[in-house]
Amino acid sequence: GNEEYALEPGVSRSALDVMHHSQGVLQAIRHNRIRIKQLRAAIEQSQPDTVISLTDKTNIVTLLACRGCSAPIIICERIDPRHHDIGRIWSWLRTRTYPRCAGLVVQTTGVADYLRPLVAGQPVYVIPNSVEPCKTSHSDRQTDSKTILAMGRLDRQKGFDLLIRAFAMLATDQPDWSLRVVGEGEQRPELEKLIDELGLEDRVELPGWTTEPEKEFAKAGMFVLPSRYEGFPNALLEAMACGLPCISFECPSGPGEIIRDNIDGMLVAAEDIGGLAAAISALAGDGDRRIELGRSAPEVVERFSAERHFELWESVLEGATEQQFYAAAEGT
Repeated sequence: GNEEYALEPGVSRSALDVMHHSQGVLQAIRHNRIRIKQLRAAIEQSQPDTVISLTDKTNIVTLLACRGCSAPIIICERIDPRHHDIGRIWSWLRTRTYPRCAGLVVQTTGVADYLRPLVAGQPVYVIPNSVEPCKTSHSDRQTDSKTILAMGRLDRQKGFDLLIRAFAMLATDQPDWSLRVVGEGEQRPELEKLIDELGLEDRVELPGWTTEPEKEFAKAGMFVLPSRYEGFPNALLEAMACGLPCISFECPSGPGEIIRDNIDGMLVAAEDIGGLAAAISALAGDGDRRIELGRSAPEVVERFSAERHFELWESVLEGATEQQFYAAAEGT
């Protein structure tokens, strides 16, 4: 993403600048040797109590770099590995290295069950993403907005092509509504071509990236997540925190654990374009229903609070067994 975040004063960032694309296998091996060596040096220099690594390939490189290190290594998967192929060699390396971790943190129970065999008896912890309360006050919300908002990287995983096709199916029935897809990515030309082919140039816009998502949420009438697969979608959490009525594909993984269907949002069978069009059209035509779903949506802030998130992380860092961890999770 293009997001930039300020770091807390206590955090020091050390960029190794060693992630490059390789031309061919030999160069890849050479690059990875350099990567592993530099990473090991940086980790040893920081004298960590615990090493935490995020995302598949980084987890593998970190486990290789920390071979024989005294600090425990906690690895995290941030996307659904059942749908995110990292290639044959990386997959093989994952099976060889993952058993060396001290624990694996994932975002949903489905991913936990899938990856459990890979870590050979090491604990697997489920910690969903957290969401902060919305900073935009309700009075700033344009509750009569006729904009359908979607947000994320413009790539195939995010399913914006499916959403544009669904919108085409309801555009005539809902002439006042428009679609706004906020984000940037390599699928932009393909999506622009699809919008032209469907004759929707006046109804669908792709304004690019934003550093202020809450302003987008405040201007929208509903939020739609059309992803083919997810890890644990932050955009959906944030839209709900801001009191937007939300519709999502029940794709793996995340939305089904975030939205309580017909209570604080609507779930549609994964990749069912007709079903998505019908759900959006029904919600577009029912202002009372939008208010009702939008009123319950912010409860997501209590269900996925930052406080609970960090309590769970504390117990992981304290070396909790799975039994201790899940007992504490039930209690929070």
